[in-house]
Amino acid sequence: ITHLGHDLKSPLTPLIGLLPMVEEREQDPKLKELLAIANRNVKYMRDLVVKTLQLERLISPGTTFNFDDLDLSKIVNDYLDNKQFIFKDKNINVENKIKNRIFVRADALQIRDVFDNVLINAVKFTQPNGKIVIDAFKEKDFVRISISDTGIGLTQEQIERLFEAFYKVDPARHDLDSSGLGLAICKRIVERHDGKIWAESLGLGEGSTFFFTLPNASKR
Repeated sequence: ITHLGHDLKSPLTPLIGLLPMVEEREQDPKLKELLAIANRNVKYMRDLVVKTLQLERLISPGTTFNFDDLDLSKIVNDYLDNKQFIFKDKNINVENKIKNRIFVRADALQIRDVFDNVLINAVKFTQPNGKIVIDAFKEKDFVRISISDTGIGLTQEQIERLFEAFYKVDPARHDLDSSGLGLAICKRIVERHDGKIWAESLGLGEGSTFFFTLPNASKR
């Protein structure tokens, strides 16, 4: 997988750079539309390669994490400040209810990746003017984090398969915004922290809540 991934990234790199330039200069509306389609597909291929390599690294026992004591509320606030545009596009209200002084023992970069994948997923399946709430609770040796949305909800069958590699909630959609690997990557990251990740929903149209656990910080 690693060799294949690197072999695919090489020819994709010039396409990623050149296709938008060609699309911008093209005057024919029909050709411009075809170039836009090609550009979206190339970006999807690049994302698929990058996510596949990331998943492979997480599975590898040789991959090391840099664990530190992290202020969970600050991690979330920093992420939300940097990603405001994602929520503003659909006018989604995001509320961080995590209290100050909740610390976890984790790899900062990897945990930001978990929040990124889960929150982008929540935005995708939440209607405009919806709401997302982030919270956390201490549970003995772990902290349980929850991310709730007012989105389209999930069936029990979907919940059971959510964290499988390449699984997509609606396989009928030609979704070029998702590789189907984001939640599988989250699962690997959380498990490497000795935690668990799962989802709950009352059903279609009832929204969803994603939970994951991380170890309490050792010094707090």
